[in-house]
Amino acid sequence: MPESPATDMATFCAHVDLSGHTHFYPGHARDLNIEGQTTLECALNSDGRLDTCWLVSETPMGENFGAAAMRIACLTRQRARDAHTSFRVDGDPRPHVAFPLNFRLASER
Repeated sequence: MPESPATDMATFCAHVDLSGHTHFYPGHARDLNIEGQTTLECALNSDGRLDTCWLVSETPMGENFGAAAMRIACLTRQRARDAHTSFRVDGDPRPHVAFPLNFRLASER
């Protein structure tokens, strides 16, 4: 499992407002036209839902792309049977999936 702290998704997502029109792009990065990439690794529970997630990578650091990726993960309805790219991790019986996310700003035309 990744070295970053584990996030219990049920607890985390219970505090994320997913109602209405929500923007997930970090404000500071948006204001400075900074784009980023993250990768999350998530373990699925017995129902196939995201159980625990770890931030594996975040570029650039310090622009809150990792936190935005975790909020986006709250919208995910991953199922183990749909996870064609699931893998196992030694010491954890749950299937794991990786979520690479690219944060891109709309280009002006």
